[in-house]
Amino acid sequence: MSAMPTLSVVIPTRNRPQVLLKALACIQEGSEHPEEVIVVDDGSDPPLGGSIDSAGYPFALTVLRNAPARGAPAARNRGMRMARGEVVLIIDDDILLDRHAIRYHKALHQRHPEPGYAVSGRVIFDPDMPRTVILDYLEEYGSHAWMARRAEGAAAVSSRSSWSGSPSSSGSGVALT
Repeated sequence: MSAMPTLSVVIPTRNRPQVLLKALACIQEGSEHPEEVIVVDDGSDPPLGGSIDSAGYPFALTVLRNAPARGAPAARNRGMRMARGEVVLIIDDDILLDRHAIRYHKALHQRHPEPGYAVSGRVIFDPDMPRTVILDYLEEYGSHAWMARRAEGAAAVSSRSSWSGSPSSSGSGVALT
C-alpha cells in the first residue's frame, strides 16, 4: 500500500465570511486535518483579509484574493494551481464537512493512488443558509442524495470518465466508470 497522500482543501468564497468560518470550523474539528486550506476570496466587499486569522488553525491556511471578482470557477482553478497536496478537495464555503471526511479522503486515495479516481460522499448543506429551489432539488434528487439512500454516509471511490449510476462493486457508494 502506498503512503498516506497529502491533501489540500480549496474553498472559493464571496461576501460570506460567517458562512466560511463555519466551513473552516468543521475542518478544524475534524478527526484528521488537511495539510493546507486555501481560501480564494473572489472579490468580497469588504475583502476577507482581516476577518480570517490563519494562526488559529491546525493546518496551514492561505487566503488569496481575486480583485475584481472572476467567478467561482476561476477561484477554484486559482486555488488548485496554488495547492501543494497530492490530492485536492474542493468544497464551497457553505459545505460543512463530516468530522471524518478528510480521514476518509486520505485513506481512499491511499488505497487507490492511480490517476483518474475521485472520492465522493454525502453532502450536508449549512442549515442556516436560505432555502432555494435549487437546494431543495439537490437535496431531493442530487447525486449525494442518491448515494445517501444507497449507502448512508459511505464514501465511494470511482473513476472519473463517465457516470454509470450503478452501485460500486464494493457495495458502498456509486461507481463512475
